[in-house]
Amino acid sequence: MQISGTTGDGQAIQYRIETVYAGTSKTLIFRNEDAGFLPPYFKFDSADLQALAGRIKEQCPEVPVIIKGYSLRIPFLNMFPNATSIDAPERCTQATTRSPGAAAETLEPGQAE
Repeated sequence: MQISGTTGDGQAIQYRIETVYAGTSKTLIFRNEDAGFLPPYFKFDSADLQALAGRIKEQCPEVPVIIKGYSLRIPFLNMFPNATSIDAPERCTQATTRSPGAAAETLEPGQAE
């Protein structure tokens, strides 16, 4: 899958991660919300996962990733699978710094902006 978009603010509008299957036009949308203790997925990092999805979309829009989650997509019930993790190449998950008009530069671990 490739991440094609991210939406939501986690408050009034639920986080969503929009994907497209690599090499096709078939889409799959994931909701991204904390699951708490029931069902026992112990997911409490939806904001972090949303930030990661946004970073991957910006830095590597054409790179296929693996999004893990649970549940089914049932359109008439307005159900979406809940994303629990994203596996992507490390170069797509690293933070970058950008100056206006300059090319992106990767930060090394432990390096401050």
